Amino acid sequence: MAVNKSSPAFVRRSNEAEKSARLVEANLKKALQDIKNLTFQGVKDVVEEIYKGSQVEVPVSIDGSHGKPAGTLKKSGYRQVELTATGIEGIVGYDRNDEAPYAVFVHEIMRFKHTNPATAKAKFLQDPATEVAGRIAKIIAGKISKRLK
Repeated sequence: MAVNKSSPAFVRRSNEAEKSARLVEANLKKALQDIKNLTFQGVKDVVEEIYKGSQVEVPVSIDGSHGKPAGTLKKSGYRQVELTATGIEGIVGYDRNDEAPYAVFVHEIMRFKHTNPATAKAKFLQDPATEVAGRIAKIIAGKISKRLK
């Protein structure tokens, strides 16, 4: 049986199929953009959790040692999330603008006893990041699945 491609019924169904395909494509593009936005928000949540954990553990000088005002290291903490050419990048750090150049030493040298606050310690950034690391995918997936249901 030959199909008459110029028949009104064929043309109508062909147009309907094209319209449906465009609608599916638009919905997929929107869903992908939603996933991208939700992933960005999920990374922000992860970064914020690491930052807050590090703020609890970062040592605070009370006497202005290191030639800087008391609390400079803690105040130098920052976090950012940005879209890069390869994906989404989250950063938590200290001493972005050279206001606390001793940050790496305080973080890495384990033999120093930090007492202020009582939760202070070396590895104040690494430990919160390690604690969150196993949950990163779950945090982001939860953000996406909650929204797309």
